[in-house]
Amino acid sequence: MLNHLTIYKMNKKLDKVVGSGKYQYIEFSNMKDHKRSDTLFVLGSAPSINDLTPEEIALIEQHDSISMGYFMFKRVIKNTFHLVHDIQLCYLNNIFISYNDRLQDCKEYAKPFHAIKDKQPVCILQGMPTGIDGPMLAAEELLPEGAPFTVYRERKKSRRLNILPDRREWTLIHAGGTLCDCIHFGFLMEYKKIVLVGVELRTREYFFPLTGFLAPINTLPLLELNTTAGRMLVTIPRWAEEMKKYGTELSVYTKKSLLMHFLPLWDWDDSKQN
Repeated sequence: MLNHLTIYKMNKKLDKVVGSGKYQYIEFSNMKDHKRSDTLFVLGSAPSINDLTPEEIALIEQHDSISMGYFMFKRVIKNTFHLVHDIQLCYLNNIFISYNDRLQDCKEYAKPFHAIKDKQPVCILQGMPTGIDGPMLAAEELLPEGAPFTVYRERKKSRRLNILPDRREWTLIHAGGTLCDCIHFGFLMEYKKIVLVGVELRTREYFFPLTGFLAPINTLPLLELNTTAGRMLVTIPRWAEEMKKYGTELSVYTKKSLLMHFLPLWDWDDSKQN
């Protein structure tokens, strides 16, 4: 179990790494400097990712995109950003995992980043004390040298919030799942369009086989619906209505998503006209 002293020491390590220049550290409030499009594609890991054609992938790669979770283990789209919340695998309560066990998991999690031959995505790491694994990737120097990263704070009591706040505070809301962090990030970045790709909220099924390091996820109890889907099916439509007031449209890419009952379906032809 991690204690306050361990977290303090890791914070000191993180500060040292930031000052060393080994990585490209970006203040979270300056992330807009790395925006290159008015459209953000949020990349989930549902099976519908496999429905994308090479032409569609090429079109998505012309815009900004943010992935999450274990997407990097089969990076079929060159993403702009990758958000790291917690590396949970099959742990029921990860606050009781030892530092060394977390470190081993983080080493495995970092391996796909070292296989990237093109531009590294900006890693968006959930900061301490609510986030441990993300900062550990940087503090223990597990990412490739020169990799860009930023650290964000989770908004206090954010898990209870269904109402999207304004853009004045650069913290993220984890209202049901990491998907919400990514959507809120897009809102803070003032994208005009946020498109959910590979987000179905039906089952825990991934678009690639979970083997090796990820195999323990297969031991989780199978549920008919994604465990966080209920909360997100309430929260995300409410956020979509709020975002409209700020000029941001939230849509889904596939009819396989449960959110298609609440959000418009993305259309490439319409996007070219707007």
